[in-house]
Amino acid sequence: MRNTVSNKNELITLRNGLVVDKEFIAQESGTICHYVSQTVVGIHNNEIVYVLIFPNQKLLNQPDFVKSPEEGCFCPRSFSELNMCLSGCTSSLNQKMKPEYSKIHHGLIIKTPLSIKDNTLNEDNEPVENSVLLKYQVEIQKMLHGEPISDENIFVMNVL
Repeated sequence: MRNTVSNKNELITLRNGLVVDKEFIAQESGTICHYVSQTVVGIHNNEIVYVLIFPNQKLLNQPDFVKSPEEGCFCPRSFSELNMCLSGCTSSLNQKMKPEYSKIHHGLIIKTPLSIKDNTLNEDNEPVENSVLLKYQVEIQKMLHGEPISDENIFVMNVL
């Protein structure tokens, strides 16, 4: 099951005049790769778009080699390979965007699942956007400033 979060039909205009469609980014990132379980879209300083991707742990631990992926895709066997895979998927997503829409600039892949206990997941199994962004605010800032993240459960995604 893929869950995404965003404010329905909310279009945000950035300082540079480009538009962000958080709903489109969240939904497409969940459909472009079956290894994506949940996605949260964030915007920094009204100019930089980033995503937090939470992978499907079951698929990552037991890859589904029978399911035929998109052309050029492969089934990752590790968290590191998933990073390479999702970098390509995010690049494809950026190519799908209309010219007047902002592209995704950065991303984090977070191995730790969201949960109701820490208020990052609601009863409907959907991410609680503000709680997720607050929980990972230190890692988000490091990502945005190009600083290394020492947590082995978090990968900075190289957006192509």
